[in-house]
Amino acid sequence: MRKIRKYITTIILAVLAVIAGVYAYDYHDMKQNIVYNEHLEDVAVTVNGKELTLRDMAFYVAFEEMNVEKQALVYDSDNPNKYWNIHTNGEFVRVTARKAAMSMAIHDEIFYEMAKKESITLTDDEKAALKNSEKDFWYDLSDIDGAKKLGVEKSDIYSSMEKSAIARKYQEIYAGLDNADITDYDFSGGRYEKLLEKNNYKIKEKVWKRVDMGNVTLDH
Repeated sequence: MRKIRKYITTIILAVLAVIAGVYAYDYHDMKQNIVYNEHLEDVAVTVNGKELTLRDMAFYVAFEEMNVEKQALVYDSDNPNKYWNIHTNGEFVRVTARKAAMSMAIHDEIFYEMAKKESITLTDDEKAALKNSEKDFWYDLSDIDGAKKLGVEKSDIYSSMEKSAIARKYQEIYAGLDNADITDYDFSGGRYEKLLEKNNYKIKEKVWKRVDMGNVTLDH
């Protein structure tokens, strides 16, 4: 009887050791930042069945990093990284920035697909304005060697920017139909939050949490 109990105890301890090992491995893996340009095909989020990879997310990462960096330089031009490491409202600035980039991507995907269903496209004037914005953004990104660090091509960024422009256009139309201001349907808007609840999305945390915002297109 003692031998049986000892045998069972040994098995239980072995199983617990395996579980602990798997947990430790997953935890360690989650804590390791990824090299962005080596994981471009990793799925970062799924929105209504559509997978968005880190390649798809590149524009949003770059956009948010450049915006936050402007604030960081005002805060401390000699050491902007200080700003990225500030802890405010319960989290670090870099974490807030990562969440914002993801929220923008989900927002644009939802409105873009809605626009497609309504056959919404850009006018010639809107395309011309977008083209100028694309050139300006690419110039700014190239100036900090950001495209190389992201590992993306100009076409990747331009494609995301066009998608964002169409999403923004339909957002304005949708807000008008709802007698609301367009800002009510920004990714942080109250009415958008209700719309978001009607959509399905799942962030791949094992990938997205390892994106080191503030150090993807920037060097700190």
